Amino acid sequence: MEIIMAVLVLLASALGLGIFVELLGMPHIVGEIGAGIIVGPAILNLIGYASALSSLASVALFFIILLIGVEATSEMLTKNLAQAAGLSIASFVVPAVLLFIISYFAFNLPFITCAIISIAIGVPSISVISVLILRYGLLRKRGGQTILASVVFSDISAFIILALIEKVGSKVILIVGIFIFAVALFALDRFMRKHRNRFNSMFASLRKTERGETLAFGLVIVAGLVVSSLLQLIGITYILGAFFAGLLISRAVVGARMFHMFRNTFRRLNNSFFIPIFFSIAGLEVSIISSQYLLLLAILIAVGFISIFLVGYAFAVIEASDMKRMSTIALLGGRGAVGIAIGSIALSSNLINSSIYSVIVLATIGLSMMLPPFLKGQRFVR
Repeated sequence: MEIIMAVLVLLASALGLGIFVELLGMPHIVGEIGAGIIVGPAILNLIGYASALSSLASVALFFIILLIGVEATSEMLTKNLAQAAGLSIASFVVPAVLLFIISYFAFNLPFITCAIISIAIGVPSISVISVLILRYGLLRKRGGQTILASVVFSDISAFIILALIEKVGSKVILIVGIFIFAVALFALDRFMRKHRNRFNSMFASLRKTERGETLAFGLVIVAGLVVSSLLQLIGITYILGAFFAGLLISRAVVGARMFHMFRNTFRRLNNSFFIPIFFSIAGLEVSIISSQYLLLLAILIAVGFISIFLVGYAFAVIEASDMKRMSTIALLGGRGAVGIAIGSIALSSNLINSSIYSVIVLATIGLSMMLPPFLKGQRFVR
């Protein structure tokens, strides 16, 4: 099938099925991945996975992760720092370690395969959780803010772990490179905030004309590509670069009106094209798995569900007294773009095979269907 026709089929089916599952109370990515599985080789075989679609998925993923960085903001990393870091360990590291133990000792899978499985399924996704927090008015609550900040820590940690797994050479050099890059980036963020008035004036002048807004939007994309390219040059996945670049786009630096323009434009582009295209293309690579992997899938979902439930309940009791316990558990169960992105990168790098990738995608769908819907109809403590 020609690329334009393939994009048409994927986009139409992903948008339609995504809206349908949202009406049922599930995250839209469940329907978008399902659309790719249905039209792909696993079921109808209308579209096969091609290099052109792979390139399109990489571009789409760049814009998805860039927006995640914009949504996160660097202020979120410093607010409720201690509680957020502790929750990140509990909600990401604990489930990931349990998933690794199950995969490695019970199923005798290779070490790297187990590592990919554990971080891809164990990591929460800010793209899902931020939407749920905003939709249910939880951003003004201390518990909601702490959860969102913890997810930022978790996602950054997951990308760094993936970079370490991918790196063939010295891990020490890579760690030092990431550290230096992060320090430089946060120093740049601090400098921009210190001189926010100058940057505000610059962006305000650009906002006065349509050509200026176009130039400002183009500069943001170019900056994101530059940061991503720099990280790739030192052997780190471009995904981490897109995330860090998004963090630099703050309301304090570009001004409230320009920030909302950037965020809303990226949201529209992502929601209408990049997100459904990326996840439907991800669904194309899902294959029918054997009975051995079915057992692994079922156990991983069960372990993930139980660990997230227990961590969420404990956090609700200890720290999030302003939120319903079931709401906290549902939020921490949000899985999505980050886990699927890790699985896709690992598959393209030949770190895992198609069966393991299918397990990751299906486990992500399973957890997304089981936990976030508990938010529907929840009444929150004022």
